[in-house]
Amino acid sequence: APGGRPSHLRFEAAGYLPRVLEVPAPGAGVWEVVLQLRPVIEGVVLDRSGTPVSPPGRVSVYIVPDDPEAVEHFSTELERNGHYRFEELYPGRLRQITARAKGFDEHEVELDLLLPAGTRQTHEVTLDRGLVLYGVVLDELTREPIPFAKVWGEGFDYEEDSVHPTTIADAEGRFRIEGFENNTVDFDETSYHTFMIVASSEEHASSPLSVVALEPDENGEFEVELLLVRSSCSVGGRVFQSDGDTPASGALIWAIDGENNYTLQRTRQKGAFHFGGLAPGPFAMLVYRTERGAAGLYESLRVELDLEDGVSEDLHLVLDTSAGASITGLVLDATGAAVAGHELTADYQFNAGGLTMGLDSEVAVTDANGRYRFANSRAGLYVITPAGCSDPRTFQLTLAPFEERAVNFTAGACMTIEGWIELGEAPASEFTVRLFDLQDQMIMDADLSGDGTFRVPDVIETSYEVILFRHGKRIDQAPVDPAHPTGIVLRGQ
Repeated sequence: APGGRPSHLRFEAAGYLPRVLEVPAPGAGVWEVVLQLRPVIEGVVLDRSGTPVSPPGRVSVYIVPDDPEAVEHFSTELERNGHYRFEELYPGRLRQITARAKGFDEHEVELDLLLPAGTRQTHEVTLDRGLVLYGVVLDELTREPIPFAKVWGEGFDYEEDSVHPTTIADAEGRFRIEGFENNTVDFDETSYHTFMIVASSEEHASSPLSVVALEPDENGEFEVELLLVRSSCSVGGRVFQSDGDTPASGALIWAIDGENNYTLQRTRQKGAFHFGGLAPGPFAMLVYRTERGAAGLYESLRVELDLEDGVSEDLHLVLDTSAGASITGLVLDATGAAVAGHELTADYQFNAGGLTMGLDSEVAVTDANGRYRFANSRAGLYVITPAGCSDPRTFQLTLAPFEERAVNFTAGACMTIEGWIELGEAPASEFTVRLFDLQDQMIMDADLSGDGTFRVPDVIETSYEVILFRHGKRIDQAPVDPAHPTGIVLRGQ
């Protein structure tokens, strides 16, 4: 090593854990390096009859690694014989295996097993058939059936080979689709099953990705009527830079229509763009550049229209520079002292109707006085997220042109809160566990499992109150502090 300093060498091999060794200097020699085998998890996904489940499917594992810098989540595709295998893992504790396959409900297996280096574990996962939804796709105005419409669930796009349920309606617009998750919600002492369902056809805009709540029929299946709006409108034109004369080629355009469908385009050589096949009603666009211009400023423009049936809009758009808009603030610890070198991320977002899209982000780091600043930012919606644990965990704000907003955070060490509910005869689905600070401000909902155990990961180390609700009514609570973050018992009866 130059100057006689020690060197750090990293050794890697497929199937083995990497190892870094410090090699002293000066001198030379022959080194024997011993690598440890990675742990392996494998198994098979079965249906209730014991038959291996066919693809498409996906299995994921969650591991709390011994090395805090190691990866925690891993995912793999289901093989043809229902088998799965993970080979690039890290030693630690195996906490969860989750499997999902087309036609089946997702299933999580909660575990707490040591996963040492060089070991191999085998785990079976059994899936239940997903819920069945049937119905018809109709034109919203004429009530005529729409033949051969695409119908799918739990995603924005139709992907026939995804793990999510998909089908094609018949010539009469009727469909039957299997594989929805068994999600329930209670309202007015009635339990409903919830479905995320979408449909589209060549002549109609996609229906919104929305949640519908249904009760089962006498066969335990669910019926729904899906209405589509005929796509008769278009929006096009050209985009120019802030001087009003130079075409803005390569600018990004996100668009959201009144059905909550989103589309992304990039302007062509002369700044041209065109969105066809749109439904009548509200239509919003955000035109922007990801890079700053010569003056160090961003260029962007938001456009909102109300499209009439059969209308084609031809627009001449000029990008705007929102100089001076900025977000600033302080990051302090629990004692009020400045936290230097703390990283924060500002995520720029576009929202219209009931949809919000994440676009791009910037990172800032606090100085010696705990101050951070995002300068010359675009106008619009932002979510500010500090690294690690903080109060608040995130902050959302809408920034006007030339506006400066201040947002402060309290940062500290992380802790995880865990416990369980004494359920009695009641199912865990009737309960909600929430975390409150000592000013009675809600922090977040806990992750609640079917066996009544709950977990609140990565909150700032301080005192809280864990409160148990049943059907919205507060029934028990318990204090928690950094010295006693686990083993909390709440009485559900």
